[in-house]
Amino acid sequence: MGRYVRNAHEVCLIGARGSALRLIEDHGVPSVIQAPRGRHSEKPEAFYEAVERLCPSANKAELFARRQRPGWTCLGDEVAGCDVDPRAIQEAFDHSMSVNKGRG
Repeated sequence: MGRYVRNAHEVCLIGARGSALRLIEDHGVPSVIQAPRGRHSEKPEAFYEAVERLCPSANKAELFARRQRPGWTCLGDEVAGCDVDPRAIQEAFDHSMSVNKGRG
């Protein structure tokens, strides 16, 4: 990697039990999102919009989140009420699954 492109991008992982293709509802979402740089580690609004367009009915999780987002499991030390430890992560995920049950 050289100094010319270092820290120029971030990666979004999509995971699923079974085939992830069953989650994809819009195959027209581009694989590259260009957006202005925000605060350190802050994801741009265009990222959320792309993921929500790609798989709107699937459960979604954000690690290292800065804030809650409706329909997402958001984990991060800046998220109100989120203690980032294994028990809290499991509880947040279980809560999200129960709230979003039947959505994907």
